[in-house]
Amino acid sequence: MPAARERFRRLVVAHVTADPTVCAKRLAQRGRETEGEILARLQRTGVIAPEGDDVVTIDNGGALEDAVAGLLGLLSTPA
Repeated sequence: MPAARERFRRLVVAHVTADPTVCAKRLAQRGRETEGEILARLQRTGVIAPEGDDVVTIDNGGALEDAVAGLLGLLSTPA
């Protein structure tokens, strides 16, 4: 992230996230991971959360359309 911030002065970071409970439920519904794998995956997510004035958090815990609208709004905002 520091290298990207240095290279792209008008960088905006889109941090798309959801409550861990919502993520766990969605991952379980997919049926591709065991409960243990899901728990391990969720424990890793907090490690990579970006910080800074250029970070915009988009909540993906509700309807997909709402998260998409948030991301599209961010992309269409003039720099």
